[in-house]
Amino acid sequence: MDLKTGRVFGFDDETEEELEATEDFLEKCLFIADSFDSFFSRIVDEDPDP
Repeated sequence: MDLKTGRVFGFDDETEEELEATEDFLEKCLFIADSFDSFFSRIVDEDPDP
């Protein structure tokens, strides 16, 4: 999560490639959502079945 913008990113931690610099890591990140609330609303079922 980018604390300045609130954007949420994902990363495949099973990659065999070694990333030596922050820039390399950021290039491999996948954008997930504009905010944590947006991300959380996608993974939580607000109306669970009884």
